[in-house]
Amino acid sequence: MSTGSAACPNGPTAPMPLPDCDIEIGKGALVASFRPSAGGRMSRLCHRDFGDILVPMTADVFDPLYWPKAGAYPLFPFHNRVVGGLLHHLGKTYRLAPHPAVAPDALHGPAHRRVWQVTERASDRISMVLEYLPDADWPFAFRAEQHIMIGENCLTISLALQNTGPIVMPGGMGWHPFLDGAMDAPASSDAAFDWPVDETGVPSDLRVERTQSLLPAEPFTLHLQDWTFAEAKMRGGARVAITATPGLSHLVCHRMPGYLCLEPASHRAGIFRVSERGLTAQDIALIEPGGRIEETVTIHLLPADDRENL
Repeated sequence: MSTGSAACPNGPTAPMPLPDCDIEIGKGALVASFRPSAGGRMSRLCHRDFGDILVPMTADVFDPLYWPKAGAYPLFPFHNRVVGGLLHHLGKTYRLAPHPAVAPDALHGPAHRRVWQVTERASDRISMVLEYLPDADWPFAFRAEQHIMIGENCLTISLALQNTGPIVMPGGMGWHPFLDGAMDAPASSDAAFDWPVDETGVPSDLRVERTQSLLPAEPFTLHLQDWTFAEAKMRGGARVAITATPGLSHLVCHRMPGYLCLEPASHRAGIFRVSERGLTAQDIALIEPGGRIEETVTIHLLPADDRENL
């Protein structure tokens, strides 16, 4: 894979060296590390007894277009792909800059390719913010926030998106972890629906009911909806569950030999493909100038076989 990097407005224009050390928070046996300059990423989450929960970021250089399949990063103001890079909104058509790996489509929003600023830091919490100005990657101004708090057996990530521009902005959010789960590690979700993909590689307009909770023990990508938990076992033996507030009703599940992604999101992947008919609040949030949406993701370490405390 190429390591070259095209220009990124508002951010790095080439692969950039990372700081000598990450920002670390922790409580009890659980420790999380962060790299704000690498797209506001969580670079590591580990437990004293069970080892890594996330695949740790080890590279000392960050390429904003070919990011490492490690850690976890925020998804603003959309997740997955914008087919053809086309967004129709309020009578105008915007062409988003394509991602080289999936051109002509745009991918995962620009926020995780920009430098974030730390606004608060304590032993058990960190807050980061990104002030975004319109450019080729996204035509609207916004403010994205992450507020992370760690407990002895859980980690809570609060995500917020504010429209700082003068017109209504379509937008959403998500969180993209690379869990350290082996290919044959048990994983499941109670999601009620699945959105099969069509020839474009994004979900079609017809969802189907799910008949089982287990996720495949082979490479796959599933686009799920209406879930309350997703659970998986890590290589080190930890059992991890992910929950989220109701606004993150979608869940993208993606497994490869080196990682398992369980990605809460606020909207269906590829939703901007329907923007030609006119986006509605049922498709994605339509945020008024000055308006703000906020959701929360929580990672739980499960000490027992029940979920009563989730």
